[in-house]
Amino acid sequence: MSDALRRALRISVPIVVGLLAIACFLRIDYVNAHAPQIVEENYENADWVDLDGSFAGLADEKTNGLSLKLESSQIMSPKQFLEAYGEASVDLSKDILGKYDDIKVEEADTLSVLVVKLAVKCAPENSDGYFAAIDWRAISSKNPSLSMQPDWDLWEISDPKMTDQSMFRIEPGTEFDLVVPFSIQAEERYFEASNLRTRLPLKEGEYKLVVTNSPIRKIILFSAGYRS
Repeated sequence: MSDALRRALRISVPIVVGLLAIACFLRIDYVNAHAPQIVEENYENADWVDLDGSFAGLADEKTNGLSLKLESSQIMSPKQFLEAYGEASVDLSKDILGKYDDIKVEEADTLSVLVVKLAVKCAPENSDGYFAAIDWRAISSKNPSLSMQPDWDLWEISDPKMTDQSMFRIEPGTEFDLVVPFSIQAEERYFEASNLRTRLPLKEGEYKLVVTNSPIRKIILFSAGYRS
C-alpha cells in the first residue's frame, strides 16, 4: 500500500465514522421528536376517575361509562389483611403455597401489603366494558422503581369471586366497593427451596395508582400509612 493511500485512509476513516455518528444522532432525534407523547392526568383520592375510553392494557376494554375512585388506603401485613378481609379462616401457622406468591410464616407479620379500597361503577349503557386489574400498578412516588401489581393470592383468598379473574366486568348501572391488595414481588435468592416470589416491606408515604395507560395515563395520587 502506497504512502498516499495510507494518508487517504487515515483522513477518510474518521470522516466516515463521524458522518455515521451524526446520522445515528439525527435518526434518534427524529424518532424521539415523532414518538407518540403520553398524556397524563392526575387525580386525588376520593375523585371519580372516568376511564372514558382510556385503557390499562387492551384497547377492547371498552371503558366508556366505567369509572372508579380510591376511597382509602393502608399498609398492612398479610396476616392483618386476611384477618380484616379474608372470607374464610386461613391458618398462617404454616406456609400457604399459592399459584403466584407464597405466603410464608416468617413474612406473615411483615408490613408488605398496600391495601386500597376502590369504588367502581358502570354506566347503564355499557354492557361490554371491563376493568383490566392485571395492568393496574401502584407506584411509590419516592422510589418509582417500586412498581406493584395486585397480589393475586391474597386477593383470591379475600374475595373468591376474583379467583383467576385478572379482568372483570360489573353489571351495567351498578356500583360496588373493591378491596385490592398490592405488593412488591421479588425473586427468591438462587438455590432457595421455592422458586416462587416473596413480598418486600413497604414504607409509609406518597403513592400513585395507575388505572389506565393509553391514550391517556390516568393516575390517582394518595398517601398510605401503616394500619393503626
